[in-house]
Amino acid sequence: MESSNKKPLEKIYFIGICGAAMAQSAVMLKKKGYRVYGSDQKIYPPASTFLQNEGIKIFEGYRSQNLADNPNIVVIGNALSRGNPEVEEVLNRKLKYLSLPEIIKEFFIRGRKSIVVTGTHGKSTTTGIIAHIFKHSGYEPGFMLGGVLRDYNSGACVGKGDYFIVEGDEYDTAFFDKHSKFLHYLPDHVIINAIEYDHADIFVSLDDIMTSFRHLINIIPSNGALIVNGHDENAVNLSRLSLAPVLTFGLNKEFSMSGDNFLFTKEGTSFDLYKNGNFQSRVNTKMLGYHNVKNVLGALLCAINLGIEEEAAIKALNTYIGVKRRLELILDDKSIKVYDDFAHHPTSIKVTLEALRLAYPDRRIIAIFEPRSNTMVTNIFEKELPSSFDSADIILISGIHRPDNVKKENRLNPEFLCNQLNKNGKSTHYMKNHDNIPELLEELVKTDDVLVFMSNGDFGGIAGKFVKNYLQNSRVNGKLS
Repeated sequence: MESSNKKPLEKIYFIGICGAAMAQSAVMLKKKGYRVYGSDQKIYPPASTFLQNEGIKIFEGYRSQNLADNPNIVVIGNALSRGNPEVEEVLNRKLKYLSLPEIIKEFFIRGRKSIVVTGTHGKSTTTGIIAHIFKHSGYEPGFMLGGVLRDYNSGACVGKGDYFIVEGDEYDTAFFDKHSKFLHYLPDHVIINAIEYDHADIFVSLDDIMTSFRHLINIIPSNGALIVNGHDENAVNLSRLSLAPVLTFGLNKEFSMSGDNFLFTKEGTSFDLYKNGNFQSRVNTKMLGYHNVKNVLGALLCAINLGIEEEAAIKALNTYIGVKRRLELILDDKSIKVYDDFAHHPTSIKVTLEALRLAYPDRRIIAIFEPRSNTMVTNIFEKELPSSFDSADIILISGIHRPDNVKKENRLNPEFLCNQLNKNGKSTHYMKNHDNIPELLEELVKTDDVLVFMSNGDFGGIAGKFVKNYLQNSRVNGKLS
């Protein structure tokens, strides 16, 4: 028999493979030639079909025997902890294990130039813009973000070029590594959009978060760059520690890159672009609001600083349509508009609603909000939260997600929030069971209303249910545009 010297493919096993970033990474590794498989407790679309369509085997449920064929590497997801039978098996047998950020570092970033986009807000959008600009400029970048780019129906790409663009989350890495994820990403160029208090489940204070960003700045090489939002005091203060060059962006011409003369419409935003106070050109984007102007400015500054021609970058920006669930227009009907937004923090709620008010100055705005993130389900921002809804006319608040995970004395009180909003002159409704919201909306919604569903989770699928019901009723009544 003829012998073969071909080395067998390494087997990489994912515990918690159906997490969004885990699934994307699994598929990327398979495309690089590795044998990839894994397990998860709950297997359902879209992650399950995404993996199965790529030929990746999934075990349903965590069992020690799933690891019987001795994978070369086990990737342990961020949601996993001690006591999980597969985690215990890995530790008992001393199998090689890595966190997902370590996988991203070693298999996709090392040997390439790394662009890391960080901050409390705007990470996914800014990462997506940079990836889009680089791709359309012929650079063939790799990228990974915490959302799905609507242009490509994907949130990750291996790429062939010299650059890897990654959303850098400050959340911790794994049960065995409590450092922030972004510290693994070998940063050459770092963008900081904003630094606010968030992730109340792991950070005890803003100072705690600032320490993580301080560590990140400390590992940017001197031939890299730190790009910061010049309006964010926390980011600017930390930037003074950088040994790499610091560039700024924002709405003042004193910054490295800035915008002025804004025009906001429901179709998008246009503004004059300035570099070091000098007019460059007019920029058009399909995105709404001042917060997205800042995301665009940070992305353009990064791309142009790395050698992409300004004209090419702006041309690419014109075709960028955004990330799913980041102020995504999911129903564009002549009677009403419906948006879906991630909304994980009071500031993100505020700027999203302000963006809609700028785009639709004369229409009623209805905000439908689910307190869901690990910060929003607590009462940390209970006093600040009412003012986040200033730009809305009608507000529907659902019961908080998994209330039993928060001690009662630390839990957000949605009824108290509604009372405060009513005192502010807002028409507010508390719906403990979000399944009843679509029915209430059918009674409330009028022609020309603008609706926005706001949650960092699936919100029980009620946005899709409302749109489906609305379209069915419109067909019956002959009103569908």
